[in-house]
Amino acid sequence: MSAEPMPELRLLVTVSGDVAALWGARFVGDFLDRKDSAQLTLWHMVPRPAPAGAPDPSLEAEAARRGAELREEGAQALAQAADVLAGLGFPMDRVSTKVSFSAGQKLEELLAEAGKGGFDAVILGRRGLAWYEALFTDSLTRDMLLLSVATPVWVCREPEPGRRGVLLCLDGSAPSLRMARHVARVVAGEDRHPVTLFRVRTHGELGQEPQDALAAGQDILLAEGLDKSRIQYLYVEDSDVPRAILRQAAEGRYAAVAVGCTGVGRGSLGGIFAGSVSQALLKALKGAALWVSH
Repeated sequence: MSAEPMPELRLLVTVSGDVAALWGARFVGDFLDRKDSAQLTLWHMVPRPAPAGAPDPSLEAEAARRGAELREEGAQALAQAADVLAGLGFPMDRVSTKVSFSAGQKLEELLAEAGKGGFDAVILGRRGLAWYEALFTDSLTRDMLLLSVATPVWVCREPEPGRRGVLLCLDGSAPSLRMARHVARVVAGEDRHPVTLFRVRTHGELGQEPQDALAAGQDILLAEGLDKSRIQYLYVEDSDVPRAILRQAAEGRYAAVAVGCTGVGRGSLGGIFAGSVSQALLKALKGAALWVSH
């Protein structure tokens, strides 16, 4: 009996106007070996240069001209991102492109685009237009929580090519277990990437035992078809959770660090991806992409 084909992985890769970076496209192209099992949509959003219905006809004409320029710049950025992917071995029949004008509700528009396309993840780079840079302000935790309600998000902040594996951070919460399922789906056919189940327990913490969280994560990975030989386990005690994650990410040279947004018993804004933890990971994580699931 022949093995079942791998399910297609659908990724929405945002492309900024900074074509010198293209970190999201570079990460995806470097991380995925089974490129024939992925379908990528490269998506560029441009701001509307002026409100619709401007009273001055000359302003309307200038807005239309500028809009055409922005759309052309976006198309060029997408073409360069496609070239990057082609250079990393992606067949171009697995890559599509799209330019959209923003109505001003950027995050909501990104959510809508991700939802209607049935994407497995949204890939964000680090640089770009003003709205894109705004994702990395102090309001990032709130915005990322909003983004990750429906679709996991990968934040690619200058990832280092050639890294291997995923550091899957588990705290026993439902979001961290949903991230385990997402990780399994992404790496199921990617034999180059083992998964390290990582539990950080703070001194004096009450609740689920570390081995229980690791076992729950393992059960999900195995149920999703990941071979047990590709799963590793690590538990540490540390009073500073982000410090422990960042240290292990650096020492293990993982390609990605995967986390859930909500911790056990701490409410919708608590847990492993909130407050100082989220800011530390987003601002200090180097070399690896950050995967987030709500």
